[in-house]
Amino acid sequence: MDLTHDAILVRTLENKIVFWNQAAQKLYGSSKDEVLAKAPHQLLRTVFPPPLAEIEAEVLKTGYWEGEVTHHQRDGTPLIVSSRWAMSTEHDKPPAILESHRNITHRKHEEQKFRKFWSRLPMRRYRQ
Repeated sequence: MDLTHDAILVRTLENKIVFWNQAAQKLYGSSKDEVLAKAPHQLLRTVFPPPLAEIEAEVLKTGYWEGEVTHHQRDGTPLIVSSRWAMSTEHDKPPAILESHRNITHRKHEEQKFRKFWSRLPMRRYRQ
């Protein structure tokens, strides 16, 4: 999991980080030693579009959730990430949630500029 460019963390159902890959270190600016056993959503100051309780209920029900959330780097810089959560239920280990995050901040800002540009153009009606 250290070879991927996506930030990956694994957390227990008690909300404690037990794995933090190198991409997460690079994206968020915190080392593995600094984050282990901490609550990820407090650490990253996560802003959820649906409430966290709804997301966790979905993961427990279906084993999976996907959406966009806002995280914050160690220095406070906000990031928009595409987030995927999957329930991990390995036979010999307690259940955990694997989270994969991809930074889409730049893409979202470009989309916003594109929408703003097109919204300023006058609408013309064409007759057939």
